[in-house]
Amino acid sequence: MKGLTIKNKLIIAFLVVLIIPTVLVGWFSYNSSYDEVERVILDSAETSVNQLDNSIDDLFGPIFAQVEEYATEIDSTMYDEEYEEQILDDLNQYRGLFTTIKDAFVATNEGQVVIHDDVPEDFDPRERDWYVRAMDHPGEVVVSEPYEGANSAETLVTVSTMVSDGSGVLGFDLNMEELEGAVNTISIGEEGLPFLLTEENNYVINPSEDIENGSSAEGYWVETVNASSEGVFQYEFLGDPWQMFHVTNNTTGWTVAGSMYMGEVDEAASPILTTSLTVITVSLLIGLGFMMILIRSIINPLNYIVKASERVSEGDLTEKIEYDKNDELGRLSTSFNEMVNSLKTILSGVSEKSETISSSSEELSASSEQNTQASEQISNVIQNVSEQADLQSEKVNSSVRIISEMSEGIQQIAHSSQAVSKTSENAADSVSQGNEAIKTTMNQMDAINQKVNHLSNFINDLSQRAEEIDGIIQEITNISEQTNLLALNAAIEAARAGEHGKGFAVVADEVRKLAEQSSGSTEKVRGLISSIQEGTQNAVQSMNESNEAVSEGIEVVNQADQSFTDIQEFVEDVAVQIQEVTASSEQLSSNADEVVNAVNAIKEGVEETNSGVREISSSTQEQLASMEEISSSSSSLSKLAEELQESVNQFKV
Repeated sequence: MKGLTIKNKLIIAFLVVLIIPTVLVGWFSYNSSYDEVERVILDSAETSVNQLDNSIDDLFGPIFAQVEEYATEIDSTMYDEEYEEQILDDLNQYRGLFTTIKDAFVATNEGQVVIHDDVPEDFDPRERDWYVRAMDHPGEVVVSEPYEGANSAETLVTVSTMVSDGSGVLGFDLNMEELEGAVNTISIGEEGLPFLLTEENNYVINPSEDIENGSSAEGYWVETVNASSEGVFQYEFLGDPWQMFHVTNNTTGWTVAGSMYMGEVDEAASPILTTSLTVITVSLLIGLGFMMILIRSIINPLNYIVKASERVSEGDLTEKIEYDKNDELGRLSTSFNEMVNSLKTILSGVSEKSETISSSSEELSASSEQNTQASEQISNVIQNVSEQADLQSEKVNSSVRIISEMSEGIQQIAHSSQAVSKTSENAADSVSQGNEAIKTTMNQMDAINQKVNHLSNFINDLSQRAEEIDGIIQEITNISEQTNLLALNAAIEAARAGEHGKGFAVVADEVRKLAEQSSGSTEKVRGLISSIQEGTQNAVQSMNESNEAVSEGIEVVNQADQSFTDIQEFVEDVAVQIQEVTASSEQLSSNADEVVNAVNAIKEGVEETNSGVREISSSTQEQLASMEEISSSSSSLSKLAEELQESVNQFKV
């Protein structure tokens, strides 16, 4: 069905709707008519059989009643000659009363026969079937099997019954002429025949020339007839279908039957079939003509709509369908024209929007290039800051080592001063040792003075570096603010672009977030720099105090050297001075610990500064990548706008 056109589909649908119901209606009509014809014919046949059954009752019923009644009046006392004439007169009256009665007689159990006609001398009634049956069924009227008359070729039956005292049998010989006439007037269709069967399955009457009355009936249908007192059944005779109706006559006990040839039903229904086929054919022809007219009225406008749609699909929006009928195709044509007009309006709007998108994408591309250049400058500055921070970290580590050595020297001075104080009482004996100790002390003091001066200069240099970093951080802050402003402008341009600018609005928002992160990171670095500057100021102050202490130590040592020759005399003064030196050394050791802590704090600040710089560098790289992505997206947007404009230009509005 997928490859069929609508015309073919409509033809198939109409044919199915037209042919199937028409054929079904014709078929059911024919079947109904056939069944009705069959019912009428079969009812007629059954009625004929019942009519024949009633005719037998009408013909033999009164005779049976007279036989039964007269038999009660006869007994053995009436067999004398004086009563014989009376019996003959009575019997003669019955013969005159019923034309069917051929003879009436009385047969005694002694073999005597009272009858008008002569009988052969060797005739013994007691051997006859009618006599035997009557004697075997006292009180009943029985019918003999049919037989041929002694004086003629006519078929006779004898109706008999036993007389009142059982001394004989009263019988009436009945000819079948009147009954045959009744049978011949009954018709079972055109070819069917009625017939009568005795209880012994012998034909009483059969109109067929091939069957003699009194002959035995043969065939499997005989058993079916004997199986029930009445009924209807079908059978085959010489290969043809026949149907038999049968009923048992209550008066005689005979089977009244009629056979009907079922081909007569087909012959009777044949004109109905011819009429049905004619009606079906005419109906189909009329329906086919109407179908073609209706299909043409649908397909022709539909083909026009299809051609118009093809021209629209090729870009020609000037096409318009002229169809003024108020049906589904008319509404389809109106909807098609409205669709084309709407498409014109949409394409005009798309053209204007594509030009706006193209202009906005160019502006966004320019802004992206500016942001990319700014991001590259920030990246270079951050790289320099990172290198300076690494160098500063190395110098701070060196200062830590120097200050640690100075602290150890000061601690040694303190220990030495304590030893001098303890051995001041024996100074005279240890002058040479004291002289060497003084020289060692002077050398150490000079070294301490040099290291302290060097550390002071380094800390001052570190303070200057921190100020330079603060300036660089200020530049980074300015660049972040500029980047944030550019991202805001890009978001505004993306919002103007509408649906096509949603992706760029997201990118601009990411750039703005990166700029805010960069600004936050610079603020953290600025805080760290402030902490470093505060630490360096404390370190400078501590260094100044150390310089003063070292100067005082040197002065004391010089005085000790000058007075060494008088050490014997001024040993007590030396001891006091040594105690002062010890106190100063302890103070210097304490100050040295503070310097170590301060320098460690500077080291930690430098490391935090270095970490912040690395974070800023990473954020700057991300910002640079985002700007490159924005630039690429803006280029794609510009290209897309150009392609959209080219697509719109393909339509003829």
